[in-house]
Amino acid sequence: MGNELILVVDDNEAGRYAKCRMLRQADFQVKEAGSGGEALQIIAAERPDLVCLDVRLPDINGFEVCRRIKTDPLLRSMVTMLFVQAYGGDALHAVGATDARLAIQMNESTVDKRIALSARRSS
Repeated sequence: MGNELILVVDDNEAGRYAKCRMLRQADFQVKEAGSGGEALQIIAAERPDLVCLDVRLPDINGFEVCRRIKTDPLLRSMVTMLFVQAYGGDALHAVGATDARLAIQMNESTVDKRIALSARRSS
């Protein structure tokens, strides 16, 4: 860990702050976005190693952002993680979000395990 860039996308400032804080404490480089549109701009410019997406965003929802990532030939290998509460696996598979899923109720050890899993899958 250390050089990996993670993009955290959440329109809730408190939630975004908490996620970013945990990731920075785990020595990840972190970028933040408060909307789907902003996330897509950062993804195009920075090519993060992992995108952590909230589903409910003010402009483009997390499912659509994930779908756009997974249908772009230059981005489709990018690892995405959707923060979900009440969506079933079928909805996640439909947009290609099969890399990893992480429940909103998370703690530091859960984040570390899921990021390690995602990193292994992208290797």
